[in-house]
Amino acid sequence: MKSKSKEITSIVLVFVLIVLSTAVLYGCVDEDNDFETEYFRCRTVPFNGGEVVLIQGLTEKGAKLKNIVIPLEIDGKPVKTCNGSATAPNLRKIIVSYNVTTINAFFGGLVPGSLFVNGFLPNLKVLYVSCEYRRGMIMEPDFYIATEALESYQENIPNPTVYTFANMQYMYNYAEAPNKGVFFIDDLDVGETLEVIPETPKREGYTFVGWYAEAECVNGISLDGYVKDDEEIVYLYAGWRENTI
Repeated sequence: MKSKSKEITSIVLVFVLIVLSTAVLYGCVDEDNDFETEYFRCRTVPFNGGEVVLIQGLTEKGAKLKNIVIPLEIDGKPVKTCNGSATAPNLRKIIVSYNVTTINAFFGGLVPGSLFVNGFLPNLKVLYVSCEYRRGMIMEPDFYIATEALESYQENIPNPTVYTFANMQYMYNYAEAPNKGVFFIDDLDVGETLEVIPETPKREGYTFVGWYAEAECVNGISLDGYVKDDEEIVYLYAGWRENTI
C-alpha cells in the first residue's frame, strides 16, 4: 500500500513540475488573452519578447470538422503548442504545422483527451509537417512525415513501420527555405479528392503565384478538384514572382 501511495505522489509531483515549468516558459497567463477563431479556442502569451498562440481546444464549429489543420500562425502570431481536448467525432485527419513545438505538453502526444480527440478514432491520419523530430510528440503507428524528415525521425524512432511518407508534399522551392524546404504535407487515398487546401506560403520580397509540378515551375497544378490517381508521392513546388517595388 505504501509503495502505491509513493507512486501516486510521484506522478502528482511530476505533473506539478511540468505545470510550473510551462508557466515559467510562457509567463503568467491572463484570461483576458483568451480568444476564439472560427475553429479554435486560443490564448496569447508572452514569449521571447513577443507573443505566441497556444491552442486550447476547438470551438463548436471546429468540433464538427473532418480535417483539422494546425496553422503556422493565428492573427500574425506563431502557434507554438496544442494543449486542448474536445470531442471531434467526424475527424479523420490532423495536419500539424512545422513550428508547433509541443503537442499537449502535459500528456506528451496523441493520448485520449489530447490534441482535441477524446480517444482514438478509426482510420485517423496524423501528419507532422516538421522535418525535425520534436520532443513531446509520442508517435503512434501510421503517422505521416515528409521525405525530407526521414533522417531526423530515423534517429529518434528507429522503427520504420510506425511512420509513412505522405503522398502529397508541398515545397517552398527556394534556397534556404525553412523546415528543409517543406511547407505542407497531406495524404490522400487513391481516388480521393483533395479537401485540404494549404495556406498561401510566404517569402520575403516575393509573391506566391501558384503550385507547379516541377521546381522549374513549367506546368501549373490546380488544387481545385484534384484527385489522387495512385499512391506515388506527388511533389508540388511553389512558384514565386519577385516584387519590384
